[in-house]
Amino acid sequence: MRILIDECLPKKLKLGLPDHFVQTVPEAGWASKQNGESLRLAEQEFDVLLTNDRNMEHQQNLKQFDLAFIVLVAQTNDVKRP
Repeated sequence: MRILIDECLPKKLKLGLPDHFVQTVPEAGWASKQNGESLRLAEQEFDVLLTNDRNMEHQQNLKQFDLAFIVLVAQTNDVKRP
């Protein structure tokens, strides 16, 4: 699976997904893109977008994108390894 990690999540999250191709938005070169533009690019190269942006569904019509969206909800963005 090809997974894109949104800018709002720590890049260390990649470590927990070793069996997948994973890139962050900055690694893909899309850090300066607006949401709609980056989502159009993402749907061409990725299967899933991981984000913690709970408002994305109110900012974009997500149904128009051929991309799965997973919104991670946690008390903190810190990724701690055991």
